[in-house]
Amino acid sequence: AITADTKKGFQYYYCTNGKSICTDQRKYMRSEVVDELLSTLFQELEINEEIIEISAEAYRQKNADKNIYTDNAKKQLLDELESLSVKESTLVDGFTSQLIKKPLFEEKMKQIENNRVTINNQLRELDKKCAVSESTFEQIKNVFKQGNTASNEYITATDEAKRKLLE
Repeated sequence: AITADTKKGFQYYYCTNGKSICTDQRKYMRSEVVDELLSTLFQELEINEEIIEISAEAYRQKNADKNIYTDNAKKQLLDELESLSVKESTLVDGFTSQLIKKPLFEEKMKQIENNRVTINNQLRELDKKCAVSESTFEQIKNVFKQGNTASNEYITATDEAKRKLLE
């Protein structure tokens, strides 16, 4: 862990030796030196814009295939739910017209409800595994693009903005 102190109007950073393994404890480094080191590290994050765009398009295509599968699976589960409603209605009609005895009616209704709960759980799981939304995808893409400008941004940023860039 690194911490900062202000001495004689300048900001200095040093290791806190939180894990008691640092041999450079209390060796101070001025903020300008730390900023230059971090700026150099940010330069290593630079990725060619064309590669970012090609990767984004490939991901979109992969995601489109996943969406087709997800949509088909969801449609099938919704059809099964509709089928359960029809079965339930038929069962109630049979019970009210006294064609089905109460114990059998209750058992079948319980089975239908259990199936309904299972299908609803499957729908929720499918939604969780669903493809990344377009806005989330754009945010991820912007993180890669930000890596290309992070070095210059970091040098000119305020302390708070530097902290956010590092995060």
